[in-house]
Amino acid sequence: MAVETQMRVAVAEEVKENVLTLRLGRTVKFALFDVSGNDIRGPFYRVRHDVPGEVCDDHAELAGLLHDCQVVIAGAVGQHMALRLRNLGIEVVATPERRPPTQLVARYVAKNLERIIP
Repeated sequence: MAVETQMRVAVAEEVKENVLTLRLGRTVKFALFDVSGNDIRGPFYRVRHDVPGEVCDDHAELAGLLHDCQVVIAGAVGQHMALRLRNLGIEVVATPERRPPTQLVARYVAKNLERIIP
């Protein structure tokens, strides 16, 4: 009997729209999903308490907010932020698809999500 692993996926979401945000470092709201095989549960949300773009703290607040995620999906990710997340064991996925987070996670799980290759 195979044991399915569970992972948490965070999607950078626009505050006023239900679509992917363009830049991870400027994201205020994250839609989180718990995924086990093809079972996707969520979203539930986390919100940043610092001010993106005004505080230069090497993304410590953002990395702390996403510490228990295995995957982060955003429109674009800066090199420093991507490195910090990868060092925490988090897969960073940049995509041009501006879809609702639920659709993005389903496409990621089905291995159909278009990716931006740096």
